[in-house]
Amino acid sequence: MKLRIAHYFVGSGKGSIYHVAMDNLFSDVQADPSKLVVIGAAYLLLIGTGLLIDILLTIKYSIKPVNRKRLTERLTGRSWDTFSVGLLLVLFLTVFLFLQLIGLFFGTGEIVMGALFQTGLLYSVSLLFICLRTRRKEQTWESAYGLSARLAPKNLVRSPVYYLAALPPLFFLTFIYQTILRKAGVEIDIQEVAKLFTQTHSLPAKAALVGLAVVAAPFFEELVFRGILFPFLARRIGLSGSIMAVSTLFAVMHFHVPMAAPLFVLSVAFCLAYWRTGSLWVCIGMHALFNGISILALTVLM
Repeated sequence: MKLRIAHYFVGSGKGSIYHVAMDNLFSDVQADPSKLVVIGAAYLLLIGTGLLIDILLTIKYSIKPVNRKRLTERLTGRSWDTFSVGLLLVLFLTVFLFLQLIGLFFGTGEIVMGALFQTGLLYSVSLLFICLRTRRKEQTWESAYGLSARLAPKNLVRSPVYYLAALPPLFFLTFIYQTILRKAGVEIDIQEVAKLFTQTHSLPAKAALVGLAVVAAPFFEELVFRGILFPFLARRIGLSGSIMAVSTLFAVMHFHVPMAAPLFVLSVAFCLAYWRTGSLWVCIGMHALFNGISILALTVLM
């Protein structure tokens, strides 16, 4: 699940990158232009900081290159077997299709609660299977996914650095991609979950959606895509191929064309962060920041 954010803010005149970005990403939200300027300035600051981090990281790794072989071996060493991955995917799709069928019976006034119920049940069933499989293999969450409770604070603190480093390429590629879509006549609208957040007036419902976007979704999606599928594919088709495959699947599974390319790029950043650090906490933190800042931007605009 992803909430849309505007990643490109240069200038504020008609026809500028800033204006086009705002028209694209917040077309469904009635906003005060002065608020758009504030949000644009904030993102410009984040992107500038990200560029500085990218430069420093490039210098660091040019002086002291990483041991690619060792990092890749650590990743592939966490790979699930084919049967377990297949079973997880079958279980996930079965529960997903069942919940889609149940969703037909929710009324229009129950959309938010229905979405929360469906997502919660899907996550719970899948996590139960993952827990049982991990215990059956006599693995710890640290050895299997780099989820050490002891090192969680340290690794979560590292996530903003990797998040900021990912913003500049994400900004430029999102702008190019969505400009092409606009030229092709494709409507640029916000995702359904973002629409739910902007349309509901219930404080508990909003709080639940925030918890889902900032806590539950980052943990579950990173566990499945980076913690399980990424090592599994890396062992079979190599590091580069697995990053491309996982990122493509990650983008497709969100069922939202305007954000397909941005989500692909974001997934590449998540994969590289997990490969480099060996900790899924870093990816979870990056994912939570992406969703959280998106919600904050929508809240300010509302």
